[in-house]
Formats: sequence, structure tokens, C-alpha cells
Amino acid sequence: MRDILPHAGNGGRRVVAALVGTASAQDDEAAALAQWRQVPPLRDIA
Repeated sequence: MRDILPHAGNGGRRVVAALVGTASAQDDEAAALAQWRQVPPLRDIA
């Protein structure tokens, strides 16, 4: 997370942190990958 947040703008850091946290909170790798694939490209968000 510490590596990705500097690349997000000031307004996008909370969004990026929430997206990464949601994917990281999954029980297994397959669930985390499925969750991450539902995230739109970060360029569109941040």
C-alpha cells in the first residue's frame, strides 16, 4: 500500500486505500483476485 499511495493524487488516496484494503481483506487469493478484477482502472478514479 505504501508503494501505491504516492502515485495517487491527494483526492484519490482514500479511494485507492479503500480499494486495496477491500481486495486484501478477502479470505483467499482467488477471492482477492475476483474482487480486484471488479475495480475499474485507477486512472479513471484517482
